[in-house]
Parts: sequence; C-alpha cells; structure tokens
Amino acid sequence: MFVVVTGCDLNPLGGSKSKLDKLFEPGKHISSAPPVLGAIADYIMDENDVQSIPFTISDPDTFMVCSLVFVKATSTNDTLIDSSGMVVGGTYPNCTLTLSPKQFQYGLSDITVDLYDFWTHAIQNFKLTVVHILSPGSFLITDAEGQDRSVDLTWQNAPYMIGAGGFTSGVYTVYYRVAGTTTYTSISHVTSPYTVTGLTNGIEYDFYVNARNSIGTRNSQVVQAQPTRFKFRGAEFISASTQYENTPGLATTIKTVNATMVANAIQVDANYPTISYSAPENPINGNFPAGTPPPSAVTTPSGKYKVYMNSQGNILSGAGQ
Repeated sequence: MFVVVTGCDLNPLGGSKSKLDKLFEPGKHISSAPPVLGAIADYIMDENDVQSIPFTISDPDTFMVCSLVFVKATSTNDTLIDSSGMVVGGTYPNCTLTLSPKQFQYGLSDITVDLYDFWTHAIQNFKLTVVHILSPGSFLITDAEGQDRSVDLTWQNAPYMIGAGGFTSGVYTVYYRVAGTTTYTSISHVTSPYTVTGLTNGIEYDFYVNARNSIGTRNSQVVQAQPTRFKFRGAEFISASTQYENTPGLATTIKTVNATMVANAIQVDANYPTISYSAPENPINGNFPAGTPPPSAVTTPSGKYKVYMNSQGNILSGAGQ
C-alpha cells in the first residue's frame, strides 16, 4: 500500500477544512423550502391559434430559470394539445406558457403545470377552452339603401359565432380597402349584418370578412385565409335624392366586372364549408336596362355570380350564387 503525501488537499468535498455540524445526526437532513408557483386562471383561445399565458415561479434556496427543467405542463386531452404544444419561456421569475393546440382541433382540456426544485413540487391546474372557429361562409355585399356612401355586409355563419367561447361581441373582422392599394382598414368584433359607412362615391373597394384568428394562421398578424372577396363599384345614392328619383330608367352600359372579383375562393380544408367558384369568369359587358325598382340583377355566363345595379346602371356588388 502506497500513501502519497502532497502539499495540496485533493479532497473535493473540503478535506481537512470540512467538518460536520455539532448537531448532525446520521440519517437526518434539513428539508428544502418548497417552490412557489403562481395561480393560473382558466384560459379561452381560438382554434388554430397560438397564445402565451404569463405565470410566476420562485424558490428561496434553489437557482431557477423559466425552462422545462423546472416546469412541466401536461394535458388531459392529448388530441387537443399535448406536451409538445406547451413550451415554457420567459425570464425568471416571470415565465410564460405558450400554448399551441393541434391544428383544426377544438374542445376542453385540464392543464397541469408542475414546478419542481429537485426536492418538492408545486402544482397549479387550469382549464383550457379552444373555441371552434368557422369561416364566414357565403358573403354578400349590398347597397345600404337610404344611406349615402355605405354598404351592407352579410355572411352565412354569423349566428354560430355570436358570443362564441364566452365572448360577448362578434368574433369576425371586416377588411376593406380602396382597389389597387395595399393597406386594409379593419373593423374587429363585428356581427352580421354590418354596415360600412364613410366610403367615397365613385371609388372601387375590396371587401372581405374573416374570423378573428385569420383561420389557419398560427401566431401571426398576417391574414392568409381569404373568404370570397367582392368589389364595390359605382356611386351610392340616397333614396330621397333627386338624382335617384329623376334619372331615367334607360338602357345603360354595364361597367366591366374585374376578373379579380370572381377569381377568389376560400382556402379548402376538411373542417370548413367550401366556397369554390370557377375562375376566371367571363366579365359582363354590353347593355342592360336599369330595373324598376332597383336593384336589377344579371348573372355571369356560369350563373355563379349575380351583379347588382342601382337605378343609374352602376354595379353595386356581386353575390356568390
């Protein structure tokens, strides 16, 4: 047996400099103070969306960070969301739990958040509700008779979405812009029918309606899904105006319908009603007598679009048929 003596203490635990407390008893230890996990309220979010929930953690005697090392989340409904769809982030002590439910899934799940400091656990539970979001479906623009520079928008699935998920206001957003421009004006939390006012006579507009979360767009402000879009054309007239009453009901050349108006179709997926129009349609040209009373209507060659006119022969709107 060889004993090597050096001038250095090689004991990594302290060697001669380490000593036991005078009150030490074998088999006993001092418990760590438990970690603290802040309460997390029940949460409601949209189908096909991604949201982050804030929460706090703390522990007086353990170095902690906002990570899956210390914090884990589990779900009672893996069909809706599983552990891969729950990611912990943020900066200690203010953490976030990012929730990414599986695409085109909706329903309920009980979520358990578990904070572990290698000695003890702190647990919080909350209920996650993922709201089913329908596309607007069939979309119609009509002249708002009796209101100057205004149009009425209606869409098919409006009754289903009123107050969905506990929200008291509508979940649809109306988008419109001057034709040829890139920036849309948006009006959020609306229900059908909805009147857009303050338009400019004689200016062409693009309109469409979308669900609040821009169906299929996860954690993005970019609207990708495009329900059927129509172009508003011609000047608006108030029923009581002399221009409306005195314009003779003669044959009037219908303005060409821009092919863009009939080229849009909703994105297809298995969960939503599909609106599929043949595109491009043949534009309507030629003469058509203004109707009495307005509006008059004429269909495109395929019969899938109907164009509405006021008494002056101006095209007011198109409607998917």
